[in-house]
Amino acid sequence: MKTALADFKASKEIFALPAGNVAAAIGGELRHEKLDSQIQDLAQYAIGSGIADSKSTKGSRNISALYLEAEVPVIKGLDVQLAARYDKYSDFGKAFNPKVAFKYQPASQIMFRGSASRGFRAPSLFDIFQPDAKTYTNGNNLDDPARCPNGTGQRRGQDGLRHHVFRQAGRQSQFGA
Repeated sequence: MKTALADFKASKEIFALPAGNVAAAIGGELRHEKLDSQIQDLAQYAIGSGIADSKSTKGSRNISALYLEAEVPVIKGLDVQLAARYDKYSDFGKAFNPKVAFKYQPASQIMFRGSASRGFRAPSLFDIFQPDAKTYTNGNNLDDPARCPNGTGQRRGQDGLRHHVFRQAGRQSQFGA
């Protein structure tokens, strides 16, 4: 896999509040990913290789991203972090992911933290364009009647499961003392 990348980042304290300075950061990224998976002749024709009868595959995509962050001291001992990230994938669409977090320390021995955010992950190019694969489960102790009845080889690949590779999104929150 080959990746070409250009990014920028900048951060600075931008103004003062009674509890301290507000800091901000901005950044961005442009990326081109390319995968060219070549199946060698010897492996392509070797039945036990797992990739017998597979074909070489390739794919590429462009990704752009922009993010912003701010650290805000609200009162003495209470800091709030605000962040957001926007990603655009040429093959899996767009995603906006915000985050809010806090740290409250009313005394030197006590601290409370919490955060809530959304996340996003596009499948890797290998997840999408990996060569077909075939596995065998021969033998009584390896027979899986649900996935591989009677030890028959099961193919995963362009004629099977990869057509259903999706992006992943999630939400998380935490609180701790």
